[in-house]
Amino acid sequence: MFELHPYQGNDPYIFVSYSHKDKETVYRILETMQKKGYRLWYDEGIDPGTEWADTIASRIKKCKYFFAFVSRNYLKSENCKDELSFSKDRKRNCLLIYLEDVALSDGMAMRMNRTQSISKHKYKDESDFYKALYSQKDLSDCATSISPPTVIPHRATILYPNGDCYTGDVNDMGDEFAPDGQGKYTFANGDVYEGSFECGFHIYGKMTYVNGDVYEGEWSPIEIHEENCNLLGENEKNGKGVLYYANGDEYDGSWLNGKRHGLGSFSSLDKMYVYAGEWLDDKKHGVGTIIYADKTIKKGRWENDELTEWFEGEPKLP
Repeated sequence: MFELHPYQGNDPYIFVSYSHKDKETVYRILETMQKKGYRLWYDEGIDPGTEWADTIASRIKKCKYFFAFVSRNYLKSENCKDELSFSKDRKRNCLLIYLEDVALSDGMAMRMNRTQSISKHKYKDESDFYKALYSQKDLSDCATSISPPTVIPHRATILYPNGDCYTGDVNDMGDEFAPDGQGKYTFANGDVYEGSFECGFHIYGKMTYVNGDVYEGEWSPIEIHEENCNLLGENEKNGKGVLYYANGDEYDGSWLNGKRHGLGSFSSLDKMYVYAGEWLDDKKHGVGTIIYADKTIKKGRWENDELTEWFEGEPKLP
């Protein structure tokens, strides 16, 4: 039987922040990662008698990566939230792993702003979750030895009749090859996607648009891929991701079918404000908070991008 154990040493490692109420779920993930050679530290490794807060702080300061397993239990834990805040203050490589759908307070939405994330609960096939997890930049620095990846029959360059071009891992789909694994897809219009593919579809990666926008995050959910494996043009932003607009604006949050949908924060460079709250069909819709450059904070309710009411006690805009 495999024995899970916290890493003790000086090589780069991953600090694991989690609620002990989620121990069973988190430990299964950690066990899979340790079998792959990843060095992981979690608070079961604190020696008896050691000052808890000092040990946690020291481990976070020294870690290469910080994993936060976000759940309702996590958000109720002050210790977990303190660990997350400290890791961001120390500018650690931080990855949020959502174990379930959660409702973030405005404060937590701001705290998690611009933090990379993966929504584990949205992956029907665990192997796809681990593909996205292991593809994180520089994560391999935290591994002693990685088991060989799944054997991919071919690596190739594909030139499409419409002028698109793909270079990377492919799988034989019968009559033709389809992108499957890691690769780069250059569209005829100049857009470029780099990241992971599954049966021809974008899964997790970075899209650089010819207009200067850049998106990095999750794409089409795997369940829609099963019947058609070559609709590369049909990919849409789905899940968690960040869109950096060419004009300096930025959106960090949830997406549905290519539109801002769910919880997210939007920073407007020219209008000098940040909106953190709910979105629907690419528009501010629901409860949200605006933070201005002068640090004025106002809360209200939105419908179709229009402010409909301020909460009681909040002054209205002039």
